[in-house]
Order: sequence, then structure tokens, then C-alpha cells
Amino acid sequence: MTSELLITLACAIVGSGALQAVVAEWIRRSQEKNAKPTAMETAVKLLLQDRLTFLMTRDIQAGETTARMRSFISKGLGAYKGLQGNGDMEQLYKDYQKIPVKYA
Repeated sequence: MTSELLITLACAIVGSGALQAVVAEWIRRSQEKNAKPTAMETAVKLLLQDRLTFLMTRDIQAGETTARMRSFISKGLGAYKGLQGNGDMEQLYKDYQKIPVKYA
């Protein structure tokens, strides 16, 4: 390729806004990764962690759970992870999954 063609292509890319769109997306993603959780997100995460810990511990001690509770715990854990839960509950959840489901 000649230098004129390269300059023409570079001008076309810059002029089309493609470069600006790529840079803007890169900045947005960078800010998302570095974003500090809000007080509300932190509070919800802590409440979820507390409630899920209580429910799983209660059922582990009882030696059984229900299908409805197993589904609730699974969905709650997914929400907790979505709030950047750091995996503190992984071992408890593994222990919880080992208990039998009681069908009434």
C-alpha cells in the first residue's frame, strides 16, 4: 500500500466517527470495571448474604430442604454474584447442595 492510501484510510476512519465510537466504548467499559458500588448495592449485597447464609445454614442443620427453597437459594445466589459477591458463600452453597430435597 502506498502512503497516500494509508493516509486516505486513516482520514476515512477518523472522519466516519468509528474511531471515536471505539474509544468511547473502551472508556465506558473501563469505567464500568472500576466503578465503585453504590451504598444501595452494598446494602443489598450484605442483606442477601445474610439471608442466604441463614437459610442455607438452617436447612443444613435440619438435614433437608424443599424444592421451592432450593430454587429460591439458587436465584438469590445468582443475584448476589450479580452484585459482585466475592465467593464467600461458595463453600456453604456446596454443602447446601449435598442435603436432600424433601418432597411434600
